[in-house]
Amino acid sequence: MGELGKQCRNQFRLECFLLSHRNPRRFVQYQCGNQPLYLVWRVFWALYHTAWIIVTGVRADQWAGPDRSQYTKWFIFLTDWAYLCLTIATIADAMVTTYIHFKRMDIRKGAAASLPWYLRADWCLTTTAHVVSVVTSAAYWGLVYSGDEVTAVDIETHVINSVYVILNVCVTGMPIRILHFWFPTLFGLTYSLFSLFYHLAGGTNHNENPYIYPALDWRKPGTAILYCAIVTFVVTPILHGILFGIHCLKVLISRQFICCIAGPELEDIKMDQIS
Repeated sequence: MGELGKQCRNQFRLECFLLSHRNPRRFVQYQCGNQPLYLVWRVFWALYHTAWIIVTGVRADQWAGPDRSQYTKWFIFLTDWAYLCLTIATIADAMVTTYIHFKRMDIRKGAAASLPWYLRADWCLTTTAHVVSVVTSAAYWGLVYSGDEVTAVDIETHVINSVYVILNVCVTGMPIRILHFWFPTLFGLTYSLFSLFYHLAGGTNHNENPYIYPALDWRKPGTAILYCAIVTFVVTPILHGILFGIHCLKVLISRQFICCIAGPELEDIKMDQIS
């Protein structure tokens, strides 16, 4: 457990607020290597989430009813913001991995020593999407769900999304930084402000109530601010920390059980730190 503690301590450095890393190959392979199969993994999930984001729009009648004028309110819900972010992240993952697979042999061979801008952007986007997906699932089942019938879209956007996130954290080589909690926190703050401005503009939800969610009823500003603050500044960092813990455990297991790792991949794991 000393290695795990060391990795955790190393995360609390000022540089870890940023998006620097000295081993770009970690971002385009599984934790135990195998780059070609990793490309298949990325493309599959990009197609999967793209298909489901389309379904959430096509089946808007499941939450909006027959009134098609309400369908455009898809864009006001945190669930859809989070799932759209996750979809964009998986598409970016697939595009970046494909580009590096065919055009950046230096990264594939471990010869590159710094992250190009597109890997930095992908890292930021993926970190944000992972955390807000888990936060959205927790908020939905804890604050929104009222015992109504659960649809396939509900399961996909509030269960399978988080299962994917945990699975992705467990098997891929992309690092997680504990001090990157501010990415998803900024996302949560942005949505909180959006819900306030939407209310001030006279916006309503699909049931014509003057709020998006009951917990974000800005006619009761004290309650709305409390919910926003707890979810954004408490729940979000905690869940980010849990994902970071899963990542640390994954790295520890990879180092302890090196029988599954070839020489170059093992060296990659040892380099799993900032430059």
